[in-house]
Amino acid sequence: MKLRAVLLAAGLLVLAGCGANTITGSGVAPKSGLQKPSISVTTRSADAALGTRDHPVPIGTAHAVGDEWNVTVVSIDPDAWDVIKAENEFNDPPAAGRQFVMARIRAEYLGKKSGEAWVDLSDSYLGSNRVTFGNSMEDYCGVIPDSLTDKGEQFPNSTVEGNVCWSVPIDSTVGGSVLIDLGFGDEDRVFFEGVR
Repeated sequence: MKLRAVLLAAGLLVLAGCGANTITGSGVAPKSGLQKPSISVTTRSADAALGTRDHPVPIGTAHAVGDEWNVTVVSIDPDAWDVIKAENEFNDPPAAGRQFVMARIRAEYLGKKSGEAWVDLSDSYLGSNRVTFGNSMEDYCGVIPDSLTDKGEQFPNSTVEGNVCWSVPIDSTVGGSVLIDLGFGDEDRVFFEGVR
């Protein structure tokens, strides 16, 4: 019985994916307050919604991530080794063939209770090779200046800024994207411009 239900559900998903229209992410810019983002319906031939892999949010532009956060990639340093080396003499240089890509992130909390950007938001760098970096120890940059992980708990309508960093293969940095989500899957995933 369970197998039949699983097969029926899978079949419905396949049929739903064959339609002419698809539902994409929120397609909305920053929220002011707690209103829920609208869902935009586009055809496959239409331009991609802002915040998708095909249309990343420009550097310096805020975008909603989930219902409680507005996030901005303020700036990006494609080769941050000199800054990281100056921050802590015990930091190791990037491995051969890699460089440290560091982004400055601004996170505004719009929820009703409290949140912590470094806990609630997950970050990674999507290289031009279509592989993400930031989830393994070989992607670690060491102690970085003004890290987002050093920021405290935020209450409604508060903003923090801090740095995040990834060790990325040199040939995958240009044309990549900064990927921010809530860590629960891809429904709240937002792509921001990376190294250009």
